[in-house]
Amino acid sequence: MPDAPVSLTNDPATTTDTVIRFTYSEGASNGGTTVTSYTIFYDQGSNTFVKLASGVTDLFYQTTISLTAGTTYVFKVRAINSVGSSVDS
Repeated sequence: MPDAPVSLTNDPATTTDTVIRFTYSEGASNGGTTVTSYTIFYDQGSNTFVKLASGVTDLFYQTTISLTAGTTYVFKVRAINSVGSSVDS
């Protein structure tokens, strides 16, 4: 299985009050086979993560849902390959 993605970072040039874009990097090991996609999760402070997107093939993600200004969100990313999925970033 691959290692969790690392360096999850907000992209301030693209992020607004209602949209966030962030980047991340592959983990140190792909588990012996290429990472094929990523799954993105988010939480609005209730400690209940919801799947936001799956099948993401880029090392960045920009929300497709409108966020609420002034609300704190937490995002997690999971790497997927033919062996399985990583733990969350």
